[in-house]
Amino acid sequence: MEGIFIKYINRIIFMLYIAILLGFALAHKSVLNIVGFYNSDKIFHFLVFYLGIILLFLGEKKWKSVFFIISLIFLICLPPLIEFFQGLNTYRVSDIEDTIFGYMGIISGAITSFVIIILKKLIKNKVDRKKNKSYDPLYKKEN
Repeated sequence: MEGIFIKYINRIIFMLYIAILLGFALAHKSVLNIVGFYNSDKIFHFLVFYLGIILLFLGEKKWKSVFFIISLIFLICLPPLIEFFQGLNTYRVSDIEDTIFGYMGIISGAITSFVIIILKKLIKNKVDRKKNKSYDPLYKKEN
């Protein structure tokens, strides 16, 4: 029961992430004008998609689920879609570099997620081996 609860909490957090991202991306005025340094929007695009893919990969345990596949496809399609809709908005400017930085964030986040997942499995296996030394092929029994 607890695992199902956590799964749905992770999905709700991811959906809130998407809603907030779309809200900021499609707003009439950019929030990033406040930051004030050159290319701050590029850094923002990178970080937003970096965190988004990490949320998706680490939040979903089953990568074959319909939710995961649809979310992954949507997240991959999102950078150019955002720029397309910003181009239709008279208050915003569409920029291909924002799309590139979005994809750089997705790729970097996916790599980070895979490294975290691999490290978690290695640590879990090491702990399991310590608990059950008789199963460990390297463990020698002393007579």
